[in-house]
Amino acid sequence: MTAVIASWAAEVSSAAVTRRLIEDHKATQRRRLTGMCERAGVRAPDEAAAEITFLMEGAQVSAQNGSVDRVGERLLAAVEAVLERGGTVGGR
Repeated sequence: MTAVIASWAAEVSSAAVTRRLIEDHKATQRRRLTGMCERAGVRAPDEAAAEITFLMEGAQVSAQNGSVDRVGERLLAAVEAVLERGGTVGGR
């Protein structure tokens, strides 16, 4: 029984480490996107970075499960639209 508990504890610990690595990666990616938007002169860089992050996450899932065709092409068009309006929702 102790071996089972130790094995389970190791899996939980490994999952926590993996989750932390993913969280760190996503936070770094978001900061990079915000910086890129700032350097590009986007009016609301943090908002644009958030929208682009949502778009990329959704595109990744759609590409993995095959639910949407032409993912790359559509993602690029959506990101361009975010940047063209300056990352502001509803012109705000």
